[in-house]
Amino acid sequence: MAVLSNIFVYPVKALDGIETTTSKITSSGALENDRRFCFTDSDDKILNGKRSPEIMRVRSSFDLSSMSAEFIFPGEVVKYKFNLLEEQKAIADIFSSYLNMNLKFIQDDIKGFFDDEIASGPTIVSLASLEEVSTWFPELPVEVLIKRFRVNLIVSDTEIFWEDKLYGNAGETVSFNIGGVSFEGINPCKRCVVPTRDLSTGETDKTFSKIFIEKRKSLLPNWVDKKRFDTYYRFVTNTRIDAASAGEMLSTGSAVRI
Repeated sequence: MAVLSNIFVYPVKALDGIETTTSKITSSGALENDRRFCFTDSDDKILNGKRSPEIMRVRSSFDLSSMSAEFIFPGEVVKYKFNLLEEQKAIADIFSSYLNMNLKFIQDDIKGFFDDEIASGPTIVSLASLEEVSTWFPELPVEVLIKRFRVNLIVSDTEIFWEDKLYGNAGETVSFNIGGVSFEGINPCKRCVVPTRDLSTGETDKTFSKIFIEKRKSLLPNWVDKKRFDTYYRFVTNTRIDAASAGEMLSTGSAVRI
């Protein structure tokens, strides 16, 4: 039986994530603290790794019990520690200096900051799929792929590309359940340039997407409607969580049932 083996949340959009064993569902159907904070520029546009690869080079760690964060900037060994709720201007200032931009650091405790407002639930993928993709890129172990694809939920004890069962034909969704939390699978996630970039240097591997597309197309499961793939540069499944599940806890070790 498929089992939820890992949960990851990304407290600050574009920065590192953290692994947790439980996560509360917010009223908007997101994981609590996932993309809760973000940076915006002088035009009030959200900063992300697509537009600003230099931000991907910042290493971060979080303690959500105290809502604290530590940041290490490229070329430095000093850890800058801040409270995410009480020192937002200081966080904005230090990142503004690093990126040479005028930034604000803001929060949204309910909706968070997601690229896809229709499918704003956690992304989900099978461990088998991550292991398969790692064979395409031997220099990228599973733990690095998790960071590059910014995965939320990992499911073990399945075949490769099991997550492609979680969406139907165009316009159709698939209902599934994880430990009592009700989900709808929406679509295979269309990827941007971020997974092609080295997390240490921010440099783009220009062969990554080509290799990925060729392999993904050749190994696409026969149960998948190919019309869902305008490009084969799609990986992990986008979801939506039923509003009735707000306040419930998602926990690792829970059975996943379609």
